[in-house]
Amino acid sequence: MTDLATPHRDSTRPDLSADRLKRRYRAETRFRIYGIAAIATALLMLAFLLGSIIHKGVGAFIQTEIS
Repeated sequence: MTDLATPHRDSTRPDLSADRLKRRYRAETRFRIYGIAAIATALLMLAFLLGSIIHKGVGAFIQTEIS
């Protein structure tokens, strides 16, 4: 009865859990790098957009007086 409750490991199969864990960590690292790159790209585009708006709108803050 207790034989079914204990997991049976086949001694002929190699343990691949360490390799799987390494691949998983590498994939997680890539995913984080992609996420950081996406956020950085979005921030750069936002800075470019705001800079463009400010550059084109700076003329509205200059007052011209004709006498």
